[in-house]
Amino acid sequence: GEERGALPLYEGHLDHVKGSKSDTKYFVLYGDRLEYFSELAHRRGGAEARAVIALQDVIRVEVDGQGSLVVDIPQQRFELRAAEERPGDEMRRWRTAFETALAERSWEARGETPLYEGHL
Repeated sequence: GEERGALPLYEGHLDHVKGSKSDTKYFVLYGDRLEYFSELAHRRGGAEARAVIALQDVIRVEVDGQGSLVVDIPQQRFELRAAEERPGDEMRRWRTAFETALAERSWEARGETPLYEGHL
């Protein structure tokens, strides 16, 4: 939740694509993590996130040719698509939010290994 005092950088519904299936979930991006919930009502009701991805584990984030946002972490790749009617705008907003979060994290690391290498 938000007990860490940070406000989300961005949040919204995204389709989590797995093979030929996709499942709409509610994603919330903070400066240090990405959380997702089965649905918005769970987030509003204060439920625990279904999953939390620490941004320090993110290898790279990129937008592929289909307009999907691909988030690589060790042993896993998340392919996320906009659940909106104007997907291009929505995915640009997500990408910008990720760039902001990852830039803040790499600045905090004070020049240690960068978390992304020009893939954004």
